[in-house]
Amino acid sequence: MNGGAAPVRAGTRPRSVRIASGVLRWAGAAAAIAALFVLWPARFGGATTVVTVSGTSMQPTYHTGDVLIARRRSRYEVGDVVVYRVPVGQPGAGQLVVHRVISARPDGTLVLKGDNRALPDDIHPGAADSVGAVAINLGGLVGRLLRLGPSIAVGLACAVIVYRVVAGTEEPDDLDGLDAARASGPVVGGNA
Repeated sequence: MNGGAAPVRAGTRPRSVRIASGVLRWAGAAAAIAALFVLWPARFGGATTVVTVSGTSMQPTYHTGDVLIARRRSRYEVGDVVVYRVPVGQPGAGQLVVHRVISARPDGTLVLKGDNRALPDDIHPGAADSVGAVAINLGGLVGRLLRLGPSIAVGLACAVIVYRVVAGTEEPDDLDGLDAARASGPVVGGNA
């Protein structure tokens, strides 16, 4: 016979592979939820803002086209790079500015300066004007890719369609083989 080997059905995966696959699915779902929580946009009540650098005031630290992810904080320290919104009543009101904190004033407002500037900013944003401290610099390439987003999405969709048509589809389990195995009885290991 088969020397005591357990029957094996066509199209099934070993238990350890099924368990590992399940664990990876749960870990992936948990990572996606954590990323969603961390990256939830400020405009929807989150603490994250994505900013694209424009100008030379923060060179050599940041360059035009760099994409920055800023996270809102309860307080900012000297040396933090902060994104702030120019307050109402100031020239450029509403625009976002990326500059470094050089000190805090007694009234709690911040004194900021661009790394490529000799003098501090004339504007001293308060907590309500501060959008967040820069947490991540995604660089300029990411900015260019994000601006091409719709084009890339259409290109990827076309590539997937072409791949599926040319290469066909492969199901994760061989259902035809499973049906044939059920019809003929269990398949057992060993040589007949």
